Amino acid sequence: LPVADLGAHDAVNLFPDLTIDTAGNLYYTWSQTQRVDAANPANEGETDVHYTYSTDGGTTWVPPIDLTKETGDSAVMPWMVAGDAGQVDLVYYKANTGLNPNIAFYDASGQSCDPSSQTGCTPNTTAWNTYFAQSQNALNSGANFKSVQISDHPIHIGGICTAGLACQSTPQQNRDLLDFLTVDLDHVGGANVTWAEDNDGRSDTRQRFSRQLSGASVFKGQNIAAQNSWPITDHAVTDGAGDVFDQQGLATTCPSMDILATSQKQSSGNVTLSMTLGAPPTAAAAALCGHAGATGGLWGAEWWSASTPDAGTGGGSNDYFFLAYRDNPADGIPGVEAGRMNSLSPTLTSEEFNRIEDGTLGGTCFPAPPAVPPTGACTITMTAPLAGLGIKPGAGMYSITGLSTYFFASENRPPFLRVPLGISQQADAATPFDDNGTGTTK
Repeated sequence: LPVADLGAHDAVNLFPDLTIDTAGNLYYTWSQTQRVDAANPANEGETDVHYTYSTDGGTTWVPPIDLTKETGDSAVMPWMVAGDAGQVDLVYYKANTGLNPNIAFYDASGQSCDPSSQTGCTPNTTAWNTYFAQSQNALNSGANFKSVQISDHPIHIGGICTAGLACQSTPQQNRDLLDFLTVDLDHVGGANVTWAEDNDGRSDTRQRFSRQLSGASVFKGQNIAAQNSWPITDHAVTDGAGDVFDQQGLATTCPSMDILATSQKQSSGNVTLSMTLGAPPTAAAAALCGHAGATGGLWGAEWWSASTPDAGTGGGSNDYFFLAYRDNPADGIPGVEAGRMNSLSPTLTSEEFNRIEDGTLGGTCFPAPPAVPPTGACTITMTAPLAGLGIKPGAGMYSITGLSTYFFASENRPPFLRVPLGISQQADAATPFDDNGTGTTK
């Protein structure tokens, strides 16, 4: 049986989704364009997310309900999950323009434009974010969903091709996000969302995750109260002791790799990161705890910032960055370094550290002789200039994630290659937090 008669339309918008609640009601969601142009789908206008529902097992459906009907914000790739009767969570990508997602270049009227044969073509620089919506009354013919942006920075810049294998990838329009946007529920009805993003200097696609900490559950009588015990306060986070893993992902006891707290601040064009560990970080400790050939380690944090293009490696603007203390014999004397996460592992499955500049070291883990290094918990403090990384002073720093990592061989890259001579493996990680910056750009 048909879910809806849409009349003349183009089914190029991929991935419709069906879900069922605990009472057996069905919910169906999709995105569709405002008009049809079979010769050029990129000229079919803004895309909106719709849904419909059935209370009789799919025999009949209510007329389609437009959830993003305001103009100037194309939306694609919706995904739904239902809880109890009439209670539904929804995620989707939404743009800051009403351009059709399949447009790479457009003219003054917002229609697709070919710069090789036409003048006045503007590249598509649409910014996309991930949105979460919830309805406690989805068995209603109105658009009873409340939406909120859950990505902390734009996840994609440009067009999103929705033609599947027929897509022709360009910097202005591609399928880099693939189809990895979804939402599921935990035992109390809290939403767990995962999505793809490629807004980094080399357009490498990463998978991101966020969970609902508070608010309404889609299960009646349940309370979502994870925020009550969330460990973040004012650019600082604590982390439980005894949660270290070796390079094979097996639990191990290793105070030198055990993150207990992380904090961060910006001042006078510099970023300073403080990290408390269970014991001083050393290459010997990392090699012992990592097992199977570990040669040293890095201790620091990774984050995303808007930035200038990476002239050194030919990457574009915006990227993931790191600031860390390194002790790995193959990479020279131990010290603080900062750079971009734009090296690529030999297996092509993860980003690796790419050192750009040196930083300064402080804290209590390495007191000046003749003082003896502590045997228990201590703090390392790392500082580096933002300008050398291409980040403007006062810019936001998002998803600042404290990390301790094992290293194998060297982080150095052969000339003209992105693949380093070694790889890293995570030992411990702290809860991410944001620094929204000051807005200062001078």
